[in-house]
Amino acid sequence: MNTRGKQYRTAVLIIVGVLTFFGALGGAAALWWHNQFAAALPEPPKDLPSAWPSQYAEQVRRVPMPTGEMVAALPKPTAGHVLCGAVPEQTWAKILGGPVLREATTTGTCHVVTATLDVQAELTGKAATSSMFGSPREMSVGERSGTVFGDQGGTGAELSVRLITAPDQDWITPFLFLHARQNPYDRTRRDLPGLLQSLGEDIINAVTAAGLPLPKAEPDQTLPVRSVGPIAGSGIVDAAFPMIAWQLCTLLAQSAQRPIEEFVPKADGSCHYRKDENFGVQADYRDFPSSNGFSGRLGGRPALVEPPRVEIKLSDDSPQWVRLAWLSPRKPEAELREWAGKLVPPLLGQ
Repeated sequence: MNTRGKQYRTAVLIIVGVLTFFGALGGAAALWWHNQFAAALPEPPKDLPSAWPSQYAEQVRRVPMPTGEMVAALPKPTAGHVLCGAVPEQTWAKILGGPVLREATTTGTCHVVTATLDVQAELTGKAATSSMFGSPREMSVGERSGTVFGDQGGTGAELSVRLITAPDQDWITPFLFLHARQNPYDRTRRDLPGLLQSLGEDIINAVTAAGLPLPKAEPDQTLPVRSVGPIAGSGIVDAAFPMIAWQLCTLLAQSAQRPIEEFVPKADGSCHYRKDENFGVQADYRDFPSSNGFSGRLGGRPALVEPPRVEIKLSDDSPQWVRLAWLSPRKPEAELREWAGKLVPPLLGQ
């Protein structure tokens, strides 16, 4: 009986020893395989992209920061520059952990990269409700409630936060959307949600300084009438649509010597006279390249004069221009040029 017991215990010990040996061997093999696989992965990039800006993007230019709730009504070509410029380049580099390159796309996105991180900021009409980076959770961003997707140590994250309290309208973009993605070969553990939180707070503080509330547009996109003088240093260039329309109406009313209440500002940055059918002046802002080109100059700016209209290019490094028209009674070309030429300095904030 004792002999059998000893044999049994010996057999058990042998089995345990064999299992332990193979378990250790398996663990060592797994560790070896992991190290070999990790060593085989390409090294993460160490340099910034050499070709910059990328296709359909522009170098970030200096633009005025919107105030009040006007950030939700920016033209697309302006929005990307506002978002990139809201955070100084040195701050971008500090938060992202290395030298950065910035660009603004023609669709209104601010795009910032380091050697291993890709970050985008844009204004959207609706809050994000889903993401490839996981389930949503709430996060406080600049004293606002935001929605974040992604976890600390993950390879990507997204953040959506409402910028203004004004009711939604189909012509505004009241949400800030931030996206961060880490290069898959970079194995550095980062708190990407926290990174986006820091960026969001800096952007919000820069673009929501004290100012006017967003106006409520009528179904035909008509805005309430408001007298607004030229914005010093910039005029209608890179302004929000309501600020553009209000400045244009103020200038037209003054130059035509008509009450400003007789003019109609609209949410697309235009202003038209509306009261006397025998009298007509109007101004329309455009944020895309002109198909006509600008063959001449007026008031020191590239211009095209085709009575009763005058088109004036407002900026050398962005596709912003304005069409002024004195429709009735018709003005001779010399008088039309004189009238439009006098409007150029205030249009530029001079």
